Order: sequence, then structure tokens, then C-alpha cells
Amino acid sequence: RAQMIRGYLSTPGNTPPELNSRPSTVKEAVEKAVRFYGMLQTSDGHWAGDYGGPHFLLPGMIIVWYVLGQPPQMINAAQAKLMTQYTVLRRPPS
Repeated sequence: RAQMIRGYLSTPGNTPPELNSRPSTVKEAVEKAVRFYGMLQTSDGHWAGDYGGPHFLLPGMIIVWYVLGQPPQMINAAQAKLMTQYTVLRRPPS
């Protein structure tokens, strides 16, 4: 994301949305949002971004598993151990 924003701002005439003001109307809020997402849009029209893969999907799956009463047919003990190991090994340094 930072790379896309730097590229956007390096183009003459492109300015970032005002960060120190709060929109007072819906129209101003939408314009500010469009300007922000415009900074992230690539030249071919898509919005590039990081896809966290398991780190993105795993929390939702764990929440559903827990809410459903931790059914072993959804995640068995061996899978739970592997998920824990993966998460610990791949976490970003803090």
C-alpha cells in the first residue's frame, strides 16, 4: 500500500486527502474516501494489496469453530496443532 501511495503522490497534480479535517457532509466524506482509494488503485484499475492467506482467513475459521462447539470433524487435534505452529512461526516480529 505504501508503494502505491508514494507512486500516486509522485505524479504531478495528485494530492492526498486532508487528514486533519473531518468531513461535515456525506458528500465530503465520499469525496475524501474516493481520493484515498484513488491513491491505492493501480494503472490497470484494480486495487493491489496484501493477501494474508492463512493469517487473513484463519481467525474467522477459528471463531466459527469455537462458536460451533469445536467440532472435531471441522478441525481435529492434529490440524489445530499445525495451525498453532504455523501462526507462531509466521507471525511478524514485535
